[in-house]
Amino acid sequence: MTRNVKSTVSRLAENAGNGFFFRHYPATVPAALRFYDIYKTNTLKPYDLFTIINADPVLTGITYALYHEFFPEVRQDFFGIPYIIIKLNINTVKNNVLKAAERAMPPQKTGKKIIKTQTDFLRRSLAAGIVSLLLAKRRGVSEADAQKYYCAGLLHDIGNFVLSKGSGAVFDGAVGLIDSPTAGRLTANLWGFPSVLHDAIAFHGDYQHYTKEHSDVVCHTALAVSVSDRWAAKSGAKFLSQPSASDKLFKLLNLDKGIFEGIEESFEAEFKKTAAFIGLGDD
Repeated sequence: MTRNVKSTVSRLAENAGNGFFFRHYPATVPAALRFYDIYKTNTLKPYDLFTIINADPVLTGITYALYHEFFPEVRQDFFGIPYIIIKLNINTVKNNVLKAAERAMPPQKTGKKIIKTQTDFLRRSLAAGIVSLLLAKRRGVSEADAQKYYCAGLLHDIGNFVLSKGSGAVFDGAVGLIDSPTAGRLTANLWGFPSVLHDAIAFHGDYQHYTKEHSDVVCHTALAVSVSDRWAAKSGAKFLSQPSASDKLFKLLNLDKGIFEGIEESFEAEFKKTAAFIGLGDD
């Protein structure tokens, strides 16, 4: 199966609003390099492909956009990466990731600063996704819904990233007039994510003013981001400074602060394992 992914992405982007849409959206350099390392050995397994995509907000978004190209009628539904790989078949998804990797900025032209920007973004996103997933499971969320919470954590900072000089994204529209929450929401819309992820991305940093129907995911994401930044910083990784989780968040979610007891060890193990696999080991 082959489709014109570029034209489909442009069409989805034109509907994003505010005259803001992508003309070019590459994979991040660290993810592209890791994908090539495995791909060129001809040993890329389904779990390897899943792990690389699932740990990278950009590849996750590109994969969802591909799915909605084939199935535009279910655009508001949420699907996990394993489902998409099975539904579209591994070769279709693999070739889509390969095209995204080919669009990545050549490492020799990016410079150390951009590589660091992208690596820090991936680490911070992965950390938030893992904490969000572990917290969702501790709260008794179903496996299907837990992946939604994971994705909200993983994608929480996508707006700030796409507006950075280190993203490699090329835009049409008045980018200078777009703030990070709006850029994140429009990016989620471009990739075909449901409204719950739009809201989690746009309001996790301003949950006090959120009044729509997805308050649980929005507040859950805010809590996961605050905790993940603090935990991941202990390993020596540099993340954006985040305030400690407020008492209000625990109250809004009807959670006791002991909910995190025992989770940190699971987070450290999963974070280190996945980060090492996708080439985000300690610098």
